[in-house]
This record gives sequence, C-alpha cells and structure tokens, in this order.
Amino acid sequence: MSELNWYPLDQILQREVDRWQKEKYVYDPQVYNNIRVGKIWLEEDVNDAVEAWEGLLKVLCVKEEEIGEPISKKVLDGLKMNDFAKAFLGSMRRPKNKKLKVAPGIGVFDEEGILKAYAGEDEQSSKRLNRESYDSDGMKLVPKEVHGIPSLLFPAVEKAKKFVRWDREQIPYPGLLNGMAGLYANGDDLDGDVIRFVSPAGRMDSCQFAGVCPWSPGRFARLSEVLRWWTNLIEEGIWKVGEEGVIESADWFDVHREMYDNSDMLDWNNFNDYEYAEKSEVVQMNDEC
Repeated sequence: MSELNWYPLDQILQREVDRWQKEKYVYDPQVYNNIRVGKIWLEEDVNDAVEAWEGLLKVLCVKEEEIGEPISKKVLDGLKMNDFAKAFLGSMRRPKNKKLKVAPGIGVFDEEGILKAYAGEDEQSSKRLNRESYDSDGMKLVPKEVHGIPSLLFPAVEKAKKFVRWDREQIPYPGLLNGMAGLYANGDDLDGDVIRFVSPAGRMDSCQFAGVCPWSPGRFARLSEVLRWWTNLIEEGIWKVGEEGVIESADWFDVHREMYDNSDMLDWNNFNDYEYAEKSEVVQMNDEC
C-alpha cells in the first residue's frame, strides 16, 4: 500500500457543495436527518466512465478505425437494466473485434450478445425482487423509483479452470444475470455508478478497494475507477496484451485473491472522491501496439 495522500479541506467541502447543487443530495423533512439522495448518478459519472473506457481501448491497442458505434438506444430500451447501465452502454464505443478481452476472461457485449444474455431472464429472478432502498444506519433513504437493478456491463467470455464458489443452489451474487459472471453496474442505493465484479470462478471480492477507506465511509468501487485500474495494470505490464486483448487467463483474479497480495484490489490512495480533474491523465496508445 502506498503512502497515504491527504486532501485539502476546501476541496472536500467544495465537492459536498457540488453534490447539493447538482441534486445528488436533497433536503427532505420526511426522512431521518432530513437528507436523502436525489440522484444516484450524474451525467458526469457517465462521461467519466466513458473517458476511462476510451483510455482502456488505447492500451489494448484498439485503433480508431477498429472501434464501432455504441449499442443502439432501440436495443437498450428493450432491456431490463438500470438507467446508469443504459446511459453508459449507450455512450461507450465498442471494439469491432468481438473476441477482444478487456480483462482476464472478460469481453465486451455486441448487440446480438446483449440481447441473447438478457432475453429469457425470469421475471421472478432474485435481482428484480424486493428492491426497496434503505441505509443500514437509517440516515439516508432513497426513493424506490430511483433505485436500479444490477446490470451486466462486461460479460465473462472465458471460463475459469475451476469453480470456487459457484453452483446452482448457492450462487455468489443474487444480482447475476442468468448465472453470468462479469462486471455489473450494481444499482447501489447511494451511487449508481458503483460496480460488483463476479469472477468466472464465482468469487465476488476482487476489483474492490483493499482495506478501510482512510478518509470517509467505505464504498464499492466506481466503474470509472475500475476501468482506469485495468488500464494501469496493462501500462505497468502486469497484464499482457495480444491480438485479442488481455492474454492472462480467467483465473487471474482468483489466483491473486487466494494469495491475499491485494494485486487484484484497488488502492484507496490512487483514487480520490473530490476532484474529477485529477482522476486520470491522458492515456497514450500502448508502446507495444
């Protein structure tokens, strides 16, 4: 773990002021503490995630002419997924290479693939039931109408060599779409752009922050943060890139989770909640492309 950075108080307070002005927080005398979340995600959250995605494409050696259009609004409107997932998938340009892996064992939906994945999902699936909103300390309540359902963004396309926590009776994550592993927009009560990652072997504890947050209550990692972290793993040579993207096997996350070396986890110190401008530098095309 790197040495902890400290952030100026005025920067922290300004971020909170911004959240009020953008209606992330709203005053509501009907709830405890008179504060609730008005918007669980903002347009800038989508833009930030798309920017991070474009950076990942660069280090994956995907050239401009090899990038296609986003999934169409017509297709997305017919799918039962949360609003943030639709906004992101409707904005992210997709690689034309359908076999491209953006992380070990993780691919990208095309329109045919996403329709097939979401078709036939049971209306009584666990992720669609009892999606009432609450906070464990009772301090922030989110209206049910703004709460989304977990939605698969990047599917696992490569199976792991062994299942760790996976069977029909006890799946690792009740938000799974037809039993599919991958990176999910989690439909969190407070932040609509946070994710849950379910590895191809069934683990769900990778791609999150390691340890306790030093400066605020803990939270799940945001989509933009995970995409930038994946980019960094490639830039540092931890993941290698071939003609079909990341060449590490689908077991990479599980192997490192079992080692407890935290190399499959994000470092709190590399991300801050208070300035979007500092979240990333301009990503250059991989030198090996």
